[in-house]
Amino acid sequence: MKNIIIRKKRNWGRYLLENTIIGVMWLIVSLCLGTVVLFVSGVYSDSLVTVCLLINVDTYALVQLTQAIFWLLSALTVFAFISIGRQSGGV
Repeated sequence: MKNIIIRKKRNWGRYLLENTIIGVMWLIVSLCLGTVVLFVSGVYSDSLVTVCLLINVDTYALVQLTQAIFWLLSALTVFAFISIGRQSGGV
């Protein structure tokens, strides 16, 4: 016999707050990644310099941040595939 788990429904306000925070975090990450890609590509403009001053990091730190995000996403992908394999009985 399987155990049935009944989940409590979340409040719409909490749901909206959580999704807003996650959305803002993704915007910041994409801003940093876009800045790195443009700097590495050799595209320089006043707007790009303004963005770099706004997020207050140098190019080397942005490259390190990009690498950290890449490795984190890679690890999450690997663990997700392992988890899916275990749940389906494949691994």
